[in-house]
Amino acid sequence: MQIYYLKNKWIEGPVTKNKIKTLLTNNIIKKNTPTWIISQNFWHPCVYLLDPTSKHSDAILNIKNIPHPRSMLCLRHAYERKLITHDQCKRLLEDMYKSTNEFKNLPETLSSRGWITPDQRKILSESIKPPSNKEHIGNYEILQELGRGGMGTTYLARQTSMDRIVALKVLKPSLSRNAEYVSRFEREARMAAKLNHLNIATAYEVGSDAGKHFISMEFIEGETLYQKVREGNLTEEKISDIIIQVCRALSHANKHNLVHRDVSAKNILIRPDGIVKLIDMGLARVISPKSSSLTTTGLTLGTPAYMSPEQGAGKQNIDIRSDIYSLGCVLYECLTGKPPFVGETSFETISMHINNQVPSVKEINESANDMLCHLVRKMTQKKAENRFQTPDEVINEFGADDKVIEQSLKSIEKVRPIEEQLLDWNDSTSIEIRLRSTEQENVYLVAKKLDEKLEKDGGHEFHGYVNTLFEELVANAFDHGAKHKGSSIITINLTLNDAFFRIAVEDQGPGFKAQEMLNKIKKEPVNRERRRGIMQILSIADTLEYSADGRCSKAILYKKTKGSGISQRVDGEITYIEIKGKGDFALSKKFAKWVKKFNTKNKMKICLMIRTEWVSSMFIGTIGKFNSKLKDTGSNLSVWVEHDTCYKVMKQLGVTSFVMIQDSLEDVVLALKHDFDFINDETEISP
Repeated sequence: MQIYYLKNKWIEGPVTKNKIKTLLTNNIIKKNTPTWIISQNFWHPCVYLLDPTSKHSDAILNIKNIPHPRSMLCLRHAYERKLITHDQCKRLLEDMYKSTNEFKNLPETLSSRGWITPDQRKILSESIKPPSNKEHIGNYEILQELGRGGMGTTYLARQTSMDRIVALKVLKPSLSRNAEYVSRFEREARMAAKLNHLNIATAYEVGSDAGKHFISMEFIEGETLYQKVREGNLTEEKISDIIIQVCRALSHANKHNLVHRDVSAKNILIRPDGIVKLIDMGLARVISPKSSSLTTTGLTLGTPAYMSPEQGAGKQNIDIRSDIYSLGCVLYECLTGKPPFVGETSFETISMHINNQVPSVKEINESANDMLCHLVRKMTQKKAENRFQTPDEVINEFGADDKVIEQSLKSIEKVRPIEEQLLDWNDSTSIEIRLRSTEQENVYLVAKKLDEKLEKDGGHEFHGYVNTLFEELVANAFDHGAKHKGSSIITINLTLNDAFFRIAVEDQGPGFKAQEMLNKIKKEPVNRERRRGIMQILSIADTLEYSADGRCSKAILYKKTKGSGISQRVDGEITYIEIKGKGDFALSKKFAKWVKKFNTKNKMKICLMIRTEWVSSMFIGTIGKFNSKLKDTGSNLSVWVEHDTCYKVMKQLGVTSFVMIQDSLEDVVLALKHDFDFINDETEISP
């Protein structure tokens, strides 16, 4: 039972009934001191609370000229959270005692006076509602859901023992079942709870209740930086202030050997008073241990749009320089309105961070502050050793002299010699080439290098198709880029591996009505004149698309796979489904058709065994659909992969929470016969 009492015209508590008895015994309060049980809507004399049968039980009628208890509690919450000043609180309290009936809805009063925002009004209203039959997790009453993420769900909750509003993050059931994961989560959360800094949201408690593992944190009233960017009213002075405050938070964490791993615009909150808070400190750092022979393994990734190259590549020794890269991406977003890389899938976005240099801010925002452009460039270097090494270095750089900034900006626009750029392709499957619109003759050198890469592969038909895609899309980009005022940049991204060839070309020219052109070409007879080669590449590319402004084109061509196939066999109570091939588009389509026809009428245990070296996002989606289909009949699914490269792709797509890796799938069959532990029905596999 939560009890409040009145002292010097101010509401005190919450306390227990025994505490009220102690206060009364020590003459700190009197028998007629107004007290209030939070589940009720009126004041009682203290004596009534202790003895409801007392002759003073009707004294409630005599307690006059005291504001409504919920209004008093609301005023206290508003003051303690610094939503109103001391003078505002004092003045309003005097008004409440003068006219008690006018202030029964204090959140509305505070809002009408312009002292709090609509969101703050909503939160205050929730905080003073009487207890209900709402869900409880441990000592926390769930008020509403705030959002869902990769780790779990965050709720607005009331910590009943302390009578305070908190943000309560509850782990996903699939993560809560992993004892080692939970142990690391709790250890890292406790480390984060030791942090005490103005710009870090305080962690209060980590615990569990009925199998639900949670961490309670300071609830920050304000807007995320993500919201602020989309409102479009951030000045460069304000942006600088925000970045500096986040750097102070990261510097404090770094001194305590903590890395955030998920610095993003949605994890940066700005209070109404301008104080910036970095939230979820310590949570994204949790990594499950490497898999043993039959141990499910997975990685808690950051947000793909802000992920550092080393984090995207799955490296283990991530340090504060990864957070600096992510914050550089946040700064880029503040200046341009969007993150530096946004692919169609998480895997594509992460690949861009690994392989591509973050574009110049001035390509989108020509008037951007030179200092901030310089910071973005230095913070987002591909190699960690080329970035700022600590957050303090970033803060200090705000005072850099003009010469340093000028040199930095020159390096941004500088295009390396083509021969030097092509060397980057020797030991990689991907490359980004940057050419000025006046350097079209250098396209020949890129094409020659592409031929060298293709010769190692063989397959004349595929070779010809690749050259066609390259020649047409690059030539088309130069058509637009060359028309742009000045010497603009044309960017060519190429990926050539065992499964596919992908090309993305972007120019800084004026663009054209791409979709209108494509629709027109698709309706034209083959023998009619048309824009250069587009009809041909429409017929040979597995996918072709243009951005809305026509400045960016993308195409992908999958290799034909020999020996691909899907086989099925039953051994005891387990049905084994084996998939072989390169995991390309053709195999993905074949697998999708196979799943559609698969008979799931009978309850069964299924082991999906993947022997491909690579998988597409479509393939992953089909696994999710297969799992959903099996659930309807109570069947269980276990997924295993044989190749580490395949597993890495799945990890980058964020699905390894339900996938297991084993060097030999024959060993899996043997092990499952003796100790089979299928993923249960609560496993989350999204189609």
